[in-house]
Amino acid sequence: METNVVEQIVAPIIQTATAKHGWLTAILVWVGVLRLTFKPLMSLIHSLVAATPGQGDNLALAKVEANWFFKAFCYVLDWTASIKVGTQSPKK
Repeated sequence: METNVVEQIVAPIIQTATAKHGWLTAILVWVGVLRLTFKPLMSLIHSLVAATPGQGDNLALAKVEANWFFKAFCYVLDWTASIKVGTQSPKK
């Protein structure tokens, strides 16, 4: 796709949407911020916990992920912003 096509077709649509529906833009920005924050952060935490030889941090992370508040938080993030935080079971 050429830059001219994007500038001529997509840019006016985005500009019109942001001018008329500022709240929608704010929601999309927050979804992007949440995705950029939580997915890498949780992957980093899981990697750090897996890399340490002790089991104390593994148990602490498992305890946090088993907490009802964390599960509710993850559910809301997944449902509203399609952000899958935490461990996911492999598809069969």
